[in-house]
Amino acid sequence: MTKIDKNILIEYSDALARVKILREQLQKKEDHLDRLREHGYVVADTVTKGKRGKKPLGTAVIMGIQYQSPREPPEPMKGVTPF
Repeated sequence: MTKIDKNILIEYSDALARVKILREQLQKKEDHLDRLREHGYVVADTVTKGKRGKKPLGTAVIMGIQYQSPREPPEPMKGVTPF
C-alpha cells in the first residue's frame, strides 16, 4: 500500500467515526424533544404573515419550548394545546 492509500483509509475511518458521533447526538436531541412533547412543554401558535386589504398573505406556525426564567423549571401552560 502506498502512503496516499493509507491516508485515504485513515481519513475515511475518521469520517465514519464523525458520522457515528453526529448520529448519536442527533438521536439524543430527538429523544429530548420527544420527552418535552410528552410532558407538554412544546407549544405552537399560528400567525398571519400580513394582510393585503382584508385578505391574509399567508400563515405560519411558530413552535417553541415554553420558558419562564433560568431559575425555575418550565411548567406546562394552561389553555395552550401542546404538540
